[in-house]
Amino acid sequence: MPPEAAPPPEGPRSLTFVHGVTDSPWIAFCLSVVHDGKKSLLPRPFPEGGLSYGGSVRAADGDFADLAADGIAPSVVLADSAAAVAGLDCAAIENLATSLAVQRSPGDGAVVSGVLDDAAPRNAAAPDASPLFDASTKVDGSDAAAFDAAVPIAAVRVATLPLLSPGALAASRGYLLVVGGCAGGRGVSDPSEQSVCGESYSPGAPTLNVYVVAPPGAPADRVALTVLGATPALTQVDLGFVPGLGGDTVTVATRVVPGALRPRTGYTASSTAVIGATKTGARLQLFAFGSAVPIYDQSWAPTFSAGGISDLEDGVSYTLVVVGPFPGFSKRRWWNDPLVTVVSNR
Repeated sequence: MPPEAAPPPEGPRSLTFVHGVTDSPWIAFCLSVVHDGKKSLLPRPFPEGGLSYGGSVRAADGDFADLAADGIAPSVVLADSAAAVAGLDCAAIENLATSLAVQRSPGDGAVVSGVLDDAAPRNAAAPDASPLFDASTKVDGSDAAAFDAAVPIAAVRVATLPLLSPGALAASRGYLLVVGGCAGGRGVSDPSEQSVCGESYSPGAPTLNVYVVAPPGAPADRVALTVLGATPALTQVDLGFVPGLGGDTVTVATRVVPGALRPRTGYTASSTAVIGATKTGARLQLFAFGSAVPIYDQSWAPTFSAGGISDLEDGVSYTLVVVGPFPGFSKRRWWNDPLVTVVSNR
C-alpha cells in the first residue's frame, strides 16, 4: 500500500524495515528492485543476520536502490533464527521454503503450497473495524495444549509482499515499512488464532500486511511521538504513558487502527525529563476501544530492548509501533508476545 500523506520534506530519504510479524521470531527480507521496468532480485537477504521480533534496520537512499525512482518488491523470510537459512541466497531460500511446505505431515490429506504469494493488503485502517474483545474479556487459552503437538510448522517460510511502486518514496523523508500480522501456513493454528492474528485469519488465509508511513520530525526541545497500529489483532487502541515521577496517564494517541499513524503531526507536549521513560514508575499503556482499563501496561524496558535504544532524546522523532496478538494471550509455540516497539526516525 502507498505511504500515508506526509508533512513537508524533512531530512535525507531513508527506509526503515521493522519486524512486527506475529508468527515468526526472526525475519529477513529478499528484495527485488524495479528499475526502468525491469525487476532484479538482490542475491542476499537483508539485513545481514536478519531481525528479531520488534527490531528494525534503516536503509539509506542508494544502499540497494534509488528510493525516489525505483520500485521495491519485497518478500519476507520467516524462521526461528538466521541459522535456518545460513549460507543461502534468496533464490535458494525460496526453493527451500517451497520444498519444506509441500512435505506431507503424518495424517495430512493434501499437499499445501509453499510460498505465500501476493499477500494482498487489506483495508485495515477502516475506522469502523469491529472489536474482538474489550478489557473485561477473560482469556485462558485452556484448549491450546492439544495444539502443542499438532502439525509441524515449516522451518522456513517465504511470503511475497505488495510492491512499493516507483515514485512511492519520492519525497525526501524517512519512511517506515512495518510487516505485521500472521503469515500462516501449515501448522500455524490454535483455538485463539483469530485473537492472535486477526479475526479474518486462518492458516490458509493469512493476515500478513505491510504498513508504510512517513513520520514527522521533532522540535529541538521536545521529543515527537507518533503511534502506528501494525497488527490486525488490535483494531482500535489508544496509547498513553505514565510519567516516571508519577501522575495520571498522559494520552499520546487515540483511535489508532491498523495502518494509521497518530497523531499525524506527532505528540510534542512533553520533554524526555517529563516522560522519564527510564524511571521506575514509568509505564506504557494501551487501551482498547475507549476502555479506561489498560490491556497492556508495561515499563519502557521491553520497548527499548526491542527497538535497540536506551532512552528517548529531546529533538528526536520516534514511532511507537503496536504489534503482536491481543494482550492477554501469553506466548506459546508459534506466536510472539504483544509488544510496543520503538523506531528512532532520525
